[in-house]
Amino acid sequence: PGVEREVFWPEGAALEFPEVLFAEPASVLSLPVARLTARARQILADAATLRPGLEHLSVSAAEWDELDALAAGNPPAAVEWEIKAAEGDRSILVGHRREFTESWIHLFGIEYDDDRRYAVAALVLHPQRWTGPLPND
Repeated sequence: PGVEREVFWPEGAALEFPEVLFAEPASVLSLPVARLTARARQILADAATLRPGLEHLSVSAAEWDELDALAAGNPPAAVEWEIKAAEGDRSILVGHRREFTESWIHLFGIEYDDDRRYAVAALVLHPQRWTGPLPND
């Protein structure tokens, strides 16, 4: 589940997402989509599923650590992320492009519940342009 949007990103430029607001400092994990293990895919699928007693779009600290260990074994991410302060409580998420030849998933995690869980937001970037149908809604 999620939203896809095609964005033109000129070679070598930074891509800005204005007015991104993280309540706390976010940790960032970046993984090539093709290298996601079955376990990592299950963790992300579970996080996107409504589950009684668990916050939607969250993972346990142990699951975050599993994803972190998987991310640690990969080459540098295709995009380096920076969160810049803006006016008031706003911020700007800026992606700085590196060599970009495969799809990457970038996970932004914020610890909560006495560091037992992470609220997770995800962004998937593909190096090729979207060729599928546009959504109807």
